[in-house]
Amino acid sequence: MSNSDKISELKSLLTRLVDSRDGYQDAAEHARQTRHQKMFTDLSSQRNEYALKLQDYLNRQGENIELDGSFLAGVHRFFMEIKNKLGDDEELMEAIITGESELLDCYREAMEDANYDTELLTTLQSQYRTIESNLNLIEAKEEAA
Repeated sequence: MSNSDKISELKSLLTRLVDSRDGYQDAAEHARQTRHQKMFTDLSSQRNEYALKLQDYLNRQGENIELDGSFLAGVHRFFMEIKNKLGDDEELMEAIITGESELLDCYREAMEDANYDTELLTTLQSQYRTIESNLNLIEAKEEAA
């Protein structure tokens, strides 16, 4: 894979992270239950941290990436679905699991192409493990409900 393809893939992952951050923040603001507010706020903060690390990497590669709507204007269809399901715990958890699984798919693709860049691969693997762990906890909560 060429460097420009790798950069394009990383930009796509960054877009997904920022959409995730914004979606979780929006969901936190509209959540009726305190436990959901905290979970969404924590996930939003985590995604912001991950997006900033990826943004820094891309900027050091000569890409001028800003984390604002001009670069990352997207439809938050997944998170609008979450927002609409805040009253139904089972549907809410299913929507989160779907979104997190899709995000992990993006990470797997990015990691496949980062194998010669140790710094990038280490960052992506660390973020992936945390998101995967979060997903496992969410799946366990759904099964327990």
